[in-house]
Amino acid sequence: MFARATAAVAVIVATAVGAPAAWGTPATAAERAVVAPDDEAAPAVGVVLAPVGRGIVAPGQGLTVSVTITNETAVALTPAAVTLAIGTQPLSGRAALREWLDTGTSAQVTDVATATAEGTPAGSSSISALMVAGTDPALAGRAPGVYPLRAAYAGPTGPVMSASAMIVPDPAAPAAPVGVVVPITATPIGTGVLTLDEIVALTAPDGSLTAQLDAVEGTSAILGVDPAIAAAIRVLGSSAPAEATEWLARLDALPNPRFALQFGDADVSAQLGAGLAAPMAPETLQYLLDPALFVPEPEATPTPGPTPTETPTASPTEPVLPDLETLLDIGSARSNVFWPLPGSASPAIVDTLGGLGTDAVPSLSLIPSATTSQGSTGATVPAHGVTAEGAGVLVYDSDISQALGEAASVEDSVVRGAPLTEATALLTFAGRDADGAPVLVTPDRGQDRSRVALRTAISAVTDTPGVQLASLAALAAGEGAPVQVADVAPEAARVDAASALMADEGLLTSFASILDQPSLLTGPERTSILQLLGVGWSAQPAEWTAALAAHREQTVATLGAVGIQPPSTIQLLSP
Repeated sequence: MFARATAAVAVIVATAVGAPAAWGTPATAAERAVVAPDDEAAPAVGVVLAPVGRGIVAPGQGLTVSVTITNETAVALTPAAVTLAIGTQPLSGRAALREWLDTGTSAQVTDVATATAEGTPAGSSSISALMVAGTDPALAGRAPGVYPLRAAYAGPTGPVMSASAMIVPDPAAPAAPVGVVVPITATPIGTGVLTLDEIVALTAPDGSLTAQLDAVEGTSAILGVDPAIAAAIRVLGSSAPAEATEWLARLDALPNPRFALQFGDADVSAQLGAGLAAPMAPETLQYLLDPALFVPEPEATPTPGPTPTETPTASPTEPVLPDLETLLDIGSARSNVFWPLPGSASPAIVDTLGGLGTDAVPSLSLIPSATTSQGSTGATVPAHGVTAEGAGVLVYDSDISQALGEAASVEDSVVRGAPLTEATALLTFAGRDADGAPVLVTPDRGQDRSRVALRTAISAVTDTPGVQLASLAALAAGEGAPVQVADVAPEAARVDAASALMADEGLLTSFASILDQPSLLTGPERTSILQLLGVGWSAQPAEWTAALAAHREQTVATLGAVGIQPPSTIQLLSP
């Protein structure tokens, strides 16, 4: 067996000198390395096992894997053996898969292929590819299931291992309905709307918003759209850049089901945690509108003559300013859907949000499965649930979503195979465990993801054997399974920030009474607050703190802009 597998191995080594190493950061699916049991220190040599094709091996097909070796030591690594091993039996379920991926030692495996990895210079990485033919006894006749997969590299201080999985599809398994939610969001900001320069950059051919639409176009993904993006483009009227208006037209034309996030993707948990009965919304955006940019094009009038022509009328028409609903429009969308900061929605917050719906359109809150009692141990939870108080929830699978989020953020196409395979293996078990009920997953929010990485993450779900894409309407259909939300709480820092921002808003509202149009002050304040509570700031805590401080400084300056002059003994006379 070992000799035959060795003879069938093809080795490809590509060295990337100076490639950055990420082994000092917490391990992700793409960075997970299992160190020899007697080595308790963090490995200076890392290994990532990434099956090609997400580890899916149909009967008769071969298996190809890539093994990336990262060298953080100060000296070059000499050529050493890399060995691939496959489990003799399929894993029993999600818990067994999780334990295997975390330890790499919890299942019985057999070596099936080996190769010699070429030397790797210090501070760089190299890639070795190993292949096992479909006719090899190690693969032939495998029953459907998820099998353990492990790569072991003979490092200078001992073996370094990386665990993954191989999936043999079951053609007889019933179709598993799965929904994929993809957020469409912009970079977090501290002001009311994106600036012209920011819009130009985000909607350029290589911009982040363009990449997001490229990734979802042609898929059945459910879109969670920040309406502040649409508003920022529409308030520019006739001065809006062509690429921005084209981006907005593309969004409107997409047939994907969708719902609106809060303005600026503001965190609803922080707002309710600060004492609000319902999430805030913009009061007005009229302060952003320049009437000169909303004058309709003059209508053409026929000109008499041998060949009638049309010429524009000479007199301009009156400006037509869009209302708030028009500015925030994101297309045909389901209302009353809320997506709090992951892990922040307590039972009380979920129940409060549940009371904001209507009989015709009940409220739905998106929460991760890890914050439910059923999913806290890693078990599969059906997408549509209802709490004891009657609040509707859409539960997305935490483990699968984490793997998809990692895949969407990895630019290296080879290393990306590791989280993609993990997501596929987990999804295989989730479809079986849900017993016909829909499952929901998401790559969640992310900054500056490439169109290729994000689309590949989405395709990992849509292309998994046995998966049938579920729409938002299908996910929300029916009564919903009973679900118990875990006793989590919003982040204290975000609740404190929301409380302080709302207190300052109250002061500014009183101050604005001196103005003929108070909305000129209160309008920008409300939209700025919503942007400052954006979920995207959670990945940038230092920048968020600075943005809050800058906003507070501006508020103090505004409140001190007008004062009452003290009385004087000097009489001032004027005509």
